[in-house]
Amino acid sequence: MLLEGRNTELAGTLAERMHEASEATHYELAAKYRDLRKTVNKLSEQQKMATSPSAMSTFLVTTGRASASLCNFSLCAREHRGRREFYWEDLPRDNFNPATFLSEVLGQYYSSDYVPKEIYVPVISKTERC
Repeated sequence: MLLEGRNTELAGTLAERMHEASEATHYELAAKYRDLRKTVNKLSEQQKMATSPSAMSTFLVTTGRASASLCNFSLCAREHRGRREFYWEDLPRDNFNPATFLSEVLGQYYSSDYVPKEIYVPVISKTERC
């Protein structure tokens, strides 16, 4: 069902199996069905976001003396869908360019993931603060 795109039907089937296993006091099996259902629902949300014309990601980069942080907020239909944070330390202090750094990081970030319709990328300079 998952490969056929019938995620809603699959989630319903897993919920039924979870309840049946729970009623039969097979709680470990019920927990497995619960976890599978959560995974299917999460995949469904990611697929909706990937195909939504209103999907967007917003990135924020901050840099310090020898460190940088990147925060990504994913939105779909103006609803928050996720947040990821990344940190780097011991970066070269000389010749560090936040724009070049962000370009390389985003290239890697989206090489194995979907690309939303819009990506917002503000860069804060070393002298600015959040």
